Amino acid sequence: MLTPEGWSARLMFRRNGGLQSYVYHQNQAGRFGDTTIADGFAFEPNRYHHLVMQVVLNTPASANNGSVLVWVDSKLLIEHNGLRFRSKETPASEIQRLLFNTFHGGSSPDWAPRHADGSYKTDCAFFDNLELTQNF
Repeated sequence: MLTPEGWSARLMFRRNGGLQSYVYHQNQAGRFGDTTIADGFAFEPNRYHHLVMQVVLNTPASANNGSVLVWVDSKLLIEHNGLRFRSKETPASEIQRLLFNTFHGGSSPDWAPRHADGSYKTDCAFFDNLELTQNF
């Protein structure tokens, strides 16, 4: 169960270059965060893509007016609207930090990248020009 001030919004890579969101909020359906898959999208190898993730917190804390929007190469691919990230409006419920990391997730080798024959493979991603902005 989330705390009244607890929430998170993140992006996850999927198999074959896919992308999805993973959002924890006060009204989520289950124990784990809600996800939206960027249907029909796959990152292209050997090409930079421009990603933008916009997080708008709900205000006031009782409102369901928060959102997460994700654009890739200027195309809106993921939308979460009507979110109630926090149920208590305090400094602790504000955006506190940005954590940037990449990993293959999970708690077992099943999540590791593999070739079509099932053998393990090495994947590589390059990141450039990371920027955090605040718009009013």
